[in-house]
Amino acid sequence: MGLIKPHGPSFGRCSHNISGTPAVLTVGTQFTSGAANADGTAVGVLAALAHDVEYLRIGFSGETLTAGIDNTCLISILIDPAGGTSWATLIPSLLVSTALLAVAGPYPVIFNFPIWIPAGASVGVQARSAAAATPPVLRTVMHAWGGNSNPASWWCGQRVTAIGIDAANSRGTTHTPGSTGAFSSWANLGSALAVDAGALQWAVSGEFGDAAWNQVFYEFQFGISDIMIGAPVMRSTMSNEQGWVMPTGLILNRAPSGSQIRVRATSNTGPQAHGVAAYAVS
Repeated sequence: MGLIKPHGPSFGRCSHNISGTPAVLTVGTQFTSGAANADGTAVGVLAALAHDVEYLRIGFSGETLTAGIDNTCLISILIDPAGGTSWATLIPSLLVSTALLAVAGPYPVIFNFPIWIPAGASVGVQARSAAAATPPVLRTVMHAWGGNSNPASWWCGQRVTAIGIDAANSRGTTHTPGSTGAFSSWANLGSALAVDAGALQWAVSGEFGDAAWNQVFYEFQFGISDIMIGAPVMRSTMSNEQGWVMPTGLILNRAPSGSQIRVRATSNTGPQAHGVAAYAVS
């Protein structure tokens, strides 16, 4: 019989940006990405939180998208500790594929972060895309948990470092998977960690810049020193420039300073380059 820990985390508070009974495509907060690798307008999502936050869950969905444009987008989560709109970056450059966001359910891309946000702070969102015109209109849903009655049972960090991001081109690091079950070689993703991390997240975008994707299925593995951490990220692309992704979710795994995040991938046929990135909570 497994040991059941009697005093695990017990979050008594949850703030969110869901109200009423909206239609599926109008849940959450709308925001528009900037075009040509420039930041769009910052939009508030959670105003003047009534409690400290120790766990933040963020979902993204597409609302108005244009086929045939570069499909990657970087979304940053913003904070104003004073509860206003004097924004600073809390979580930088979350990598998503905007064509993916149009399908596979209302909020097909979700990130989870054990991160501390003080009571009274406001949380916002801002995005950039490589699209030269008609940037994507997106939506986000946020769940912010706090009030843990067993604080010793839960770890959370105070900052997030994006790894492998190419902000000038609104994408991640280029990686081309192997084909027909043969993995590509392990490759470094960004620089080695500058500080210890207590949690990790992985991200994979779509094929770079194609107006018509190939129909291919992918497996991306992330790790340290060629040892995979967490489950693989499963990804598909379809010829209609859409697809799906199965992310790993929150990975509570300590990665010491100096660790090098690495990535490799395989596909069932005809692979093309994707963008990849990682996020370390410290």
